[in-house]
Amino acid sequence: GEAKFTSKNNIQVKTKEGNLRNIKFDCGIVATGSNPLIIPIPGKDLEGVITSREAMSLEKAPQSICIIGGGVIGVEFANIYSNLGVEVTIIEMLPEIIANMDREIVSSIEETLIENGVKIYKSTSVEEISKMKEGLKVKAKVQDGTFIEVESEKVLMATGRKPAGDGLGLEEIGVEVKKGAIQVDNLFQTDLPNIYAIGDCTGGIQLAHVASSSGIMVAQLIMGKGKAVDFKTIPYCVYTKPELAGVGLTEEEAIRKGLKVKIGRFPMYANGKSVIMGEVVGLIKIIAGEDTGQVLGVHISGNGATELILSAGIAIRLESTVDELLTTVYAHPTIGEGIHEAAEAVFGKAIHLPEEE
Repeated sequence: GEAKFTSKNNIQVKTKEGNLRNIKFDCGIVATGSNPLIIPIPGKDLEGVITSREAMSLEKAPQSICIIGGGVIGVEFANIYSNLGVEVTIIEMLPEIIANMDREIVSSIEETLIENGVKIYKSTSVEEISKMKEGLKVKAKVQDGTFIEVESEKVLMATGRKPAGDGLGLEEIGVEVKKGAIQVDNLFQTDLPNIYAIGDCTGGIQLAHVASSSGIMVAQLIMGKGKAVDFKTIPYCVYTKPELAGVGLTEEEAIRKGLKVKIGRFPMYANGKSVIMGEVVGLIKIIAGEDTGQVLGVHISGNGATELILSAGIAIRLESTVDELLTTVYAHPTIGEGIHEAAEAVFGKAIHLPEEE
């Protein structure tokens, strides 16, 4: 059914049969998620223009697809479709794809996509989508003022997601909602202390593991047993081949903050387990404070990156230093021992790489 708040302790549900039912509650949690964001360009409603929802349920792979947006969603679908033999084009408005992740790490998937025949246009904004006799045509403007035209069977709108907090009656009962995002504090309470909101509908970080952790935390808080979750070390994962993952500061963020850092890099081709598995594309990168040696960020590309990042997040949360990573024994052969060698590389001492001069 469809629910709407009528007071701080009541919602009214309209069933699919059209009946109304009132449900009283002491505490409420809103977890309505988000919807694909459709940018307002001519042709956005044409047949063949799809979102990530439809892209997951196509009956057959298209001959070609133009993906508008080079963020995580766009890149993941580009990886999927290119591996299915589909002709793929990405059009990204920003200067880089997956702009929030470490550039060195993102280069792994960018190079792989290009090797698979994916065309990537960056600093390029879509002007319109038009219908052709067969398929669609996307017209876009490059930063230098020139135009490109891409013809494809399908166009995928991968331009992000918007919070689904509107239409719930929250504003009428005193809860602030901005552009669909329900406003909450650090404990996910709204303006009404008995009503909480978690996940994408708050306009915060749109990741499933963040929403899940938030929901568990709020449920425990309501029962008087909860503790605040540390959301400072949230891992970011991109499920492509190679996988990408990161936690903490990127090199670019450290530079913008004016921090003095030392960086250790260890390539997957020098890792024994990666060689055994035939998965040698990728890199493990550690960002550490120059004076303190504290681990500030870990970024990984390659096989198993989304698994390795979990231990890196724990290290950052516990304010571990590079020395503490170095004095920890890692099993061999494992992909994870690459973290140890990346820590050694902070000081130019990785034993499976030539010593830096």
